Amino acid sequence: MKNILITLSFLLIACATPKKEKAPPAPLPSWANTQVKENILDYIKVITDPKNPDFIPVEDRIATFDNDGTIWAEKPVVQGLFAIERAKEMGMKVSPRPSEKEFLKIVLKTHTGMTDEAFEKEVKEFFDTALHPTYKVPIDQTVYQPQLELMQLLKDHGFTIYISSGGTIEFMRTFSQRLYQIPGERVIGSNFAYAFEPKTNQLNRLQKFEFNNDKEKKPIGIQRNIGKRPVIACGNVGNEGDVQMLRYSQGSKYRSLQLLVNHDDGAREFVYGEPKNTSLNWAQQYKWNVISMKKDWLKVFPDKKEAVE
Repeated sequence: MKNILITLSFLLIACATPKKEKAPPAPLPSWANTQVKENILDYIKVITDPKNPDFIPVEDRIATFDNDGTIWAEKPVVQGLFAIERAKEMGMKVSPRPSEKEFLKIVLKTHTGMTDEAFEKEVKEFFDTALHPTYKVPIDQTVYQPQLELMQLLKDHGFTIYISSGGTIEFMRTFSQRLYQIPGERVIGSNFAYAFEPKTNQLNRLQKFEFNNDKEKKPIGIQRNIGKRPVIACGNVGNEGDVQMLRYSQGSKYRSLQLLVNHDDGAREFVYGEPKNTSLNWAQQYKWNVISMKKDWLKVFPDKKEAVE
């Protein structure tokens, strides 16, 4: 009887002892514990603390991310892959290495002369079958895993995220929700001129650009579409296309954070820079956070899935 009572006592103690709750997963698991990660986490902690003088109201927590080379691989540019494949399907002659002028003609021919609905269907069909020429995986597997984690962390802390890219709005809107969980209305990009046809009740794209959202035009695109300076801006080294966006964000009345992805990992991605080193020079001058793919990211891409046949 005594043994039974002892056993029951232990059981009662065990049941009464509160279970230890599992600690929440550490933020940014694909990021190495470097100064850049520490700066990001410190910034989020400070600006979301109502008692801190650097607190930012939720409505002003705006972040803008470039797309090509910042959220996914840009060697080669995915929109370029689509344009060339579409051109071949249309019977156009495509040079192995088209010049910038030739490529512009290809884009205008393959991206215009149809409704948005028809174009969206073509892009979605491309994403259903296209493989990255280097990695031999579906295009959506060339998104940077650390950036997906960063964008989700920002959303969890009340940020509204926009894409601000030199790519065309019409192209990016077809996949922004699917790949990044960013709705199409939060995509800022280059766009074509349109004409409305009253008889058919359709908008048709014309073979000319209305706005080129790149370099010094990015702040203009942000103001036109958001009406506020972002407090976080993230771009990449490549064609000097993002430095004005990052610099523009530093003019915010709030404490801001600038992030610049440096492609310095030839083993897992690519190594490339700029002839004049402009982006890295600006980063040094204005004290931006340079993200080294090699040092700051534990992994670059999501775990590979089976390639599309």
